[in-house]
Amino acid sequence: NMKTNLVFALAVLCLLISASSSAKLDFSQLKLRMLENNDFNTFINEYIGEKSTTRFFTYENIVDFFTAITSQFPYISRVSSIGKSVEGRDMPLLTLGSKIAENEAKSGKDNPPSIFLTSVHHAREVLGVTMNVYTMLYLIHSHAHNNTAVEALMNHHNFYSLPMVNVDGYALISDIYDKSGIFEMVRKNRRKESDCIGTSIGVDLNRNYGYKWGYDDIGSTSRQCEEDYRGVSPFSEPETLAVKNFMTSKNKNIKIAINFHTWGNLFIIPFNYDDQWNKEMVNKEIYKMYEDIRDSGTLPQGMLFGNGKQTIQYTANGDATDWMATQNGILAISPELGINNGLTDKFFPNQEWTKPIMEQNFKWINYTMLKLSSQLETNIAKFTRIECLNNCTPVDENFKRFYLEIEVRNVGFSEVKNVQVQFKETKPFEIAIIDGESKQDVVGKENVLKHHSLKSLESKTWKAEARISKEDWAKINAESTLKSE
Repeated sequence: NMKTNLVFALAVLCLLISASSSAKLDFSQLKLRMLENNDFNTFINEYIGEKSTTRFFTYENIVDFFTAITSQFPYISRVSSIGKSVEGRDMPLLTLGSKIAENEAKSGKDNPPSIFLTSVHHAREVLGVTMNVYTMLYLIHSHAHNNTAVEALMNHHNFYSLPMVNVDGYALISDIYDKSGIFEMVRKNRRKESDCIGTSIGVDLNRNYGYKWGYDDIGSTSRQCEEDYRGVSPFSEPETLAVKNFMTSKNKNIKIAINFHTWGNLFIIPFNYDDQWNKEMVNKEIYKMYEDIRDSGTLPQGMLFGNGKQTIQYTANGDATDWMATQNGILAISPELGINNGLTDKFFPNQEWTKPIMEQNFKWINYTMLKLSSQLETNIAKFTRIECLNNCTPVDENFKRFYLEIEVRNVGFSEVKNVQVQFKETKPFEIAIIDGESKQDVVGKENVLKHHSLKSLESKTWKAEARISKEDWAKINAESTLKSE
């Protein structure tokens, strides 16, 4: 009957509220928990994995997390506000590093590269906040357990985390979820200067940046109640203006910017304002870094690579990543976080998928962070096979010859000095590194290629000559066998 149905419905509603509402995470013992768990994957379960009491980090969770970090790890952390939101909330920024003030005080060529991580330009994309927190927890946990690679990074570079760009929209989602277990689909900020109501209120912060703002009415709109309303002018919103001012103040430091979005499984790079893909628009050397992350950073299976039109199938003007890419050679990325699983294709996936999404995406994020330092890659830039023709000298008749160019490139943002590359022959080849036209062997008995230094994105190329006997040539495929080490 109707009364029974009503009672049942109320019981289900109460169950929904009690089961789904966000619990207050306890960060008071964060340092102790870290020290108790050497394994990061075991430690993180309490906050993000199976043992977590909440499906996402609420606004209050982030405030408590930042407070805990600065009180328990004061020597590697700092919390500040980069500005105020439309509704007057602080936009909290966490900075991690072993020498924060010292690194920021440096100037010129000694200025150490830093990374800037943002999330929730669109409030409902809550897993971006989780990815931001996951990354910070990894760095702190690694520091607590003396991870030498992370220690080296934190000694020389700063890590800036701004988990809530759209802090008002995120606070609204958090408040409603805490009270009712309902996930409100808020995208824009909370500017209330129109007749719009509900979630249509506000400005799309990821259409409010200054590069190609209002380029057309396809990648953004002037209609105030639409989801992609761009605002009245570039940086009209205090949130985007705060990001601009912060990055401008650090523009000699920040070399990598990652703006986390959801959902999807997409690695989005500039430029996104037009539907035409023009590789030449992107800084040529920076584009090589994008390709290196794609090829070597272990992206999640099936992750699409390209600009907005190539990946998410639409354009966006006034986009944060486009603007950041124009600022002092910044490597800017807007990943749509996800994995190759249709069950994660939503803004608020089931909790069981949160950790897999974090783990699979952190592989390429960690690889990208390592670019703050120097990264050397070696490859055979040219490979030319020379057939022995009638004019071969007698000494050449039993051999085939090859010319190679061996390139060493610094694909990181920091200069590396005293470059030394160990060179090994791959038998049965005989290889000599030659210096220009003199063809003098410059390796000698040490088999080491030396160069004084390589700045960020610089390369050094050595020429080489290889020989192989005709007998051995008949046994192998030279192009697949020849390698550089």
